[in-house]
Amino acid sequence: MKTNVLNRGAKNVRISRELVHAIVGVGVLAILVRTWLVQGLIVSVVVTSGSMAPHLLGPHLQLNCTDCGRSFACDRESLPNPLSVICPNCGAACETLAGLDRPGDRVLVDRSAFLWRSPRRWESVVFESPEDPGAFAVKRVAGLPGESVQLRGGDVFVNGAIATKSIADQRATAIGVYELPERASATDEVLQRWRCEPSESWQYVDGRFVHPPPPGPPAVDLQSASAVPIDWLSYHHRRCLRPSEQPRLDSILDESSYDPSESRVLSPVSDVILRCRISACCGGAIYLRASTVGDEFTIELDPDRSQGQLIHNRQAAATIALAREALSSRALLELMLADHQLVLAIDDRPLMEYRYQPFAAGPDNQTALVAIGARGVEVDLRDLQILRDIYYTTGPDPSGEPGTTYQLGPDEYFLLGDNSPHSLDSRVWSLQSGISARSIVGRAVKW
Repeated sequence: MKTNVLNRGAKNVRISRELVHAIVGVGVLAILVRTWLVQGLIVSVVVTSGSMAPHLLGPHLQLNCTDCGRSFACDRESLPNPLSVICPNCGAACETLAGLDRPGDRVLVDRSAFLWRSPRRWESVVFESPEDPGAFAVKRVAGLPGESVQLRGGDVFVNGAIATKSIADQRATAIGVYELPERASATDEVLQRWRCEPSESWQYVDGRFVHPPPPGPPAVDLQSASAVPIDWLSYHHRRCLRPSEQPRLDSILDESSYDPSESRVLSPVSDVILRCRISACCGGAIYLRASTVGDEFTIELDPDRSQGQLIHNRQAAATIALAREALSSRALLELMLADHQLVLAIDDRPLMEYRYQPFAAGPDNQTALVAIGARGVEVDLRDLQILRDIYYTTGPDPSGEPGTTYQLGPDEYFLLGDNSPHSLDSRVWSLQSGISARSIVGRAVKW
């Protein structure tokens, strides 16, 4: 009899445990469904502003330039009068009546991203807006908890040192400046930005630049090769302010085609990226050049010798290991000059990451320059692009002052919009209180 009582008691204990486990499981499932299915991971969030343009767009007008073929977006609320805008690629006037109305981009909220780790710098995050309780906002992480943040010269400085970006982060934040069109005549504006030194050394053929093979046999030694001149193809930026204005040489500025009617003072941008598909026959060398205020960089790539060299202000600075076939078949070449570092990557593989301290301060209106050179080699360049880095202003006018230091608390983040002149973000909010880690609900994933 006593044994039966014990058995019934054990059975009741097992049933109670199973019931508790079931209740806990249902509760956890309810939380998961509410948090991840109902509030954003599966149901997309629609972007309603242009603070993250051009990487995330709010409601906009999609335009296609009939001159160069480039497609670009404009904020519907900032269209100028008369109803035409300037193509950011070639300067041609584009009628807004021919544009297509588009809704804002869709974003998924990845709530699982920060369960086991903290948000990383340069990552786009979704958080509860401090201006509109209950609403979500999207910005990019620039400062981490406990850090001291400053914005100087368009760059982010953390604890007194410039915050650099990885190759993946540079690609994610790059803003298009120029694309070589598939069709153009020699007199078109899109070709006037490129200068051949000497002239006729490079030729534009069906959407690409080609450098002919050397007329004679290849050089047999280094001394003979050095006697062959370098044929340069260099980019010189041109821009126009109004549809009726002729393009003129100028610096790359922090302007945005998304905000065509802005009237602020524009800032020169020296952080640039050269990107292209390159094919080069062995027998000579390829050269890359990039310059900014006070610093000039030249890279020599010699596939035959499986090596390269970086020259910084006429001084040897680094050697580069280069596979013989690296440039043989439409390799993706990227030269990135940003955040006080020079990066060279081929087919997504970094060959060199060189950090430097700016040589000297100079005038702010110097034109950033990138160029490709060829010596004794046949070259084919396709998908040629010039891009720039985000230029972070001190704040959307009239907020923010140059040199302001933002000291973050132990659980606070400093968040910035990619469309810096038109973004309300931590430059304003941190004057009152930082963005708490508890306010960040997930990682932003463009759908």
